[in-house]
Amino acid sequence: MENTLSHQIKKILATYLYQQKIERMLDMGCGDGTLSVMFRNYLNIKEIYGIDVDRKALKKARKLGIKTFIFDLNNTKLPFNNNFLI
Repeated sequence: MENTLSHQIKKILATYLYQQKIERMLDMGCGDGTLSVMFRNYLNIKEIYGIDVDRKALKKARKLGIKTFIFDLNNTKLPFNNNFLI
């Protein structure tokens, strides 16, 4: 069992996030959505939005129920209205 400071921080963060009742989440660089789905399942998040530059990965993420956007942080403005994810 891991008893490091890193593990303790992860546990505190996970508990804090669980208590926040998050309804929407943006995963920047979501890839295939695997991590997003873990968050959705643990935190009971209703809507997950994923952005990435990899079209093949986004296709996989969409199959997992993530609303995806092709996105390059260097050249594109976020596709959301102000306060959308709050």
